[in-house]
Amino acid sequence: MISRYFIIDDADGQINYSPSWRQNGCSSEYQNTTHSTKAQGAFFTLNFVGTSVKVYGSLTHQGGDNDRSMFPNTTYVLDDRSPVNFFGKPPSTSDTYQQVFYSSPPLPYTNHTLVGTCADEGSLVWIDYFVVEVPLQLDSTSLAYSPPTPKTVGVTVPAVLGTLLLLSTTLVLYLWCRLRQSAAQPPRPFEVPPAQCPRNLDVLYCAENHKPAPPSYYARPQADLS
Repeated sequence: MISRYFIIDDADGQINYSPSWRQNGCSSEYQNTTHSTKAQGAFFTLNFVGTSVKVYGSLTHQGGDNDRSMFPNTTYVLDDRSPVNFFGKPPSTSDTYQQVFYSSPPLPYTNHTLVGTCADEGSLVWIDYFVVEVPLQLDSTSLAYSPPTPKTVGVTVPAVLGTLLLLSTTLVLYLWCRLRQSAAQPPRPFEVPPAQCPRNLDVLYCAENHKPAPPSYYARPQADLS
C-alpha cells in the first residue's frame, strides 16, 4: 500500500508538553529545535490520525560514556496499550541526531494518542520530531476513520436557500406591481391612423374638377326661309 509520511516538529502546537520540558536545538536537528527534560515523570502527548508513528530524538555524551544516568530512558504508551521502553546510548563518542526512539506497529486508520514519559530522574531526553504515516488508498478493511463533514456545507445550504427565497419574493412583487398598474389604467379607445381616414373634402374637390366637359354640338346655320 502506498503511503504518505508527515513530519511533525517538536515545536508544533499539536504536541502538548508537561511543565518540565524546555525548548533547545542546533543546526543538526530538524527545524533547529528540540524539546528536552531531565525530570522523572515529565511527559508529552501527541494526538494524530494515521497508520503508524515514529519518534525521533538526539543522543548526547554530556555525561561521558560511563555516566549511564544521562542516557535517555523513556517509555511510550500508544492508545492505552502496554508501555514500550527505550534506553538510548550514542553509538560513538559524539552526539548523534535524528535517532529513532519509538516506532509503532501497524495501526488502523483512525485517531490515536501517543504519550512519552521520562522514566529516570536525570535521564537527559531530547525529542526532535515525529513521523506519521497516512495511506494514499484505503480498502474496506482498513478504512476505520471518516473525516468530519466540513463546516462550510452547513453555511452554504442556508445561503443558497436564502438567495432563492429573495429572488422568488422579488419576482412576485414585480408581477403584483405590473397587475396593479394594468388595473389602474383605463383602456384606450381605438384610433384609426390619419392615413386610413377618408378625406371627403379632397374627394369632392377632385370630383368637381374632373367632371367631363359638356359635349359641344355643331350648330348648322338656319336657312333663310324668306
